[in-house]
Amino acid sequence: MSDEFNSDVLSGMTLSRLYELARERDIKNPRKYKKQELVDLILAESPRPAPRQTTIEREPQESRPAQADGAQPAFAEPSPRREGQSGGGMPEYDLPSRQSEESDYIEDEPATGGFAPAPSGGGMRGGRNDARRDNRRDNNNRRGMREQSDSSNRYPSSSISENSGRGGKGRNVREQRPERQDRQDRPDRQDRQLRGNEPRRGRDNKTPGGLSSSASRDMENAEITTGILEIIEDANYGFIRQKQFGYGELDIYVSMSQIKKFNMRTGDLVVGHARAPREQERYQSLVKIESINGEPFDAESERINFSKLTPIYPKERLLLETSPREISTRLIDLFSPIGKGSRGIIAARPKAGKTIMLKKIADAIAHNHPDVELLALLIDERPEEVTDFERNIKGQVISSTFDEKPENHIQTAELVIEYAKRRVEQGKDVMVLLDSLTRLARAYNLTCAPSGKTLSGGLDPNSLYKPKRFLGAARNIENGGSLTLLCTALVETGSRLDDIIFEEFKGTANMELHLSRELADKRIFPSIDVVKSGTRHEELLYKVDEMDIVWKLRKMVADMDEAERMNRLISRLYQTETNAELLMMIHAATT
Repeated sequence: MSDEFNSDVLSGMTLSRLYELARERDIKNPRKYKKQELVDLILAESPRPAPRQTTIEREPQESRPAQADGAQPAFAEPSPRREGQSGGGMPEYDLPSRQSEESDYIEDEPATGGFAPAPSGGGMRGGRNDARRDNRRDNNNRRGMREQSDSSNRYPSSSISENSGRGGKGRNVREQRPERQDRQDRPDRQDRQLRGNEPRRGRDNKTPGGLSSSASRDMENAEITTGILEIIEDANYGFIRQKQFGYGELDIYVSMSQIKKFNMRTGDLVVGHARAPREQERYQSLVKIESINGEPFDAESERINFSKLTPIYPKERLLLETSPREISTRLIDLFSPIGKGSRGIIAARPKAGKTIMLKKIADAIAHNHPDVELLALLIDERPEEVTDFERNIKGQVISSTFDEKPENHIQTAELVIEYAKRRVEQGKDVMVLLDSLTRLARAYNLTCAPSGKTLSGGLDPNSLYKPKRFLGAARNIENGGSLTLLCTALVETGSRLDDIIFEEFKGTANMELHLSRELADKRIFPSIDVVKSGTRHEELLYKVDEMDIVWKLRKMVADMDEAERMNRLISRLYQTETNAELLMMIHAATT
């Protein structure tokens, strides 16, 4: 027997034959070994009497199943119902995958993955089918061993070792698995039930006041703040600005849900509670809103849009006359009156006194019309002028000095005009003093997207739209409020750009006040050019008898020299206490 089963003979056998010999020698799980390892194990085991004669050559179809009458076969012949169900009525397993480890070492198999066609005798068919069944059983055995090593508490070792019979290994492993737990007995199900019995976060866990616990904690630590809302374009949030309509570290973050819920707009004056920033947060956050534009947020559900308001000509006059010695404002009332909703430009060369004129107008408005909200907007100005404005006028001063970026100039100006629009929507009267419109237009020219066309002086046509829209916001609203805008513009500076800006905005304004540099050089103040100055539809602002006398006064001074004209007017104004007294004196002299 040892001569019959030497190394060369075993190496020439097929794997299926080697598996039979290994099982006869009680070698367990022979399919987990490679062919040479299996040959060595068979040689190492003491040989047993073979149940039937084995030959090196491939056996005929009839010789392979022939065995001794009393010998126990290695495995039973497959029944004809193998491809369907077994004799016991249990369904058979599907064919194993070809991606198992042993499939790489199977020899003499057909190229197709199915069973080989059986010859007429059926012996070869039975042998190969037996080999394939052994292959499947070994695969199931290895899979069960892996499952045992992974979860030994679930699959006892006896459930694998005891079931070494044909086809029973995989089935018994599945039968030995514990029954599936009831869905209600699973630990995760119990956790879900416990979580379901607990109060829901943010819904049921509320304080008696109706707020959630987290919101209640935020309210306890929140502080009441006031600021102007700015909604960031192309973003889903906004900020409440607290530092003079500009950026600052104290800005308050506002979410888009709050903005939509309360129908807030850029420029709204918001009073609310803000909590401190949390970890990895930079800004404070708005927790609760108390009022919007001085009114409860319930009243903001139906808001009027500024663009839908009806504009009309200014009809109500803003008197600037305060004291007999204040000649500047008295001359403005006579030759270039200002009405509620006027859109005025103060045109002057540098050092002609336009900034001083703005301050005097601001003082007169604060003195004569305290109901008018006054805003002084200083763009690209000197810091010392900002300080002078803040100390000498009774109004709110918003500034963006020349040491800041052009983007800051634009952001500040647009936020101020939006705030003024919101006040007008409420029926309020607002007056904005801008110094200067020329520098604001220059900032727009530096930041706008290039259009490919350039006007004289390097002016992009696209840069004129937004400052013109800024100036055009001034208007008188029918049966409502008014937005009055007075701005300064530089002329005759030697820059073609400044001249183009003034000429573009000249047609937009309905009131012009020209200051003369020649009068300022001669130290004749106020240096107002009364001939060039005027107001469109001034008849709506003057009284009927007052209008005729003013026209007579204009005719009297039209032919005079500029310096002589101003000197005579100043002397006459000093002789009278009021403009009405001066007009009566002129009327008496001309009749």
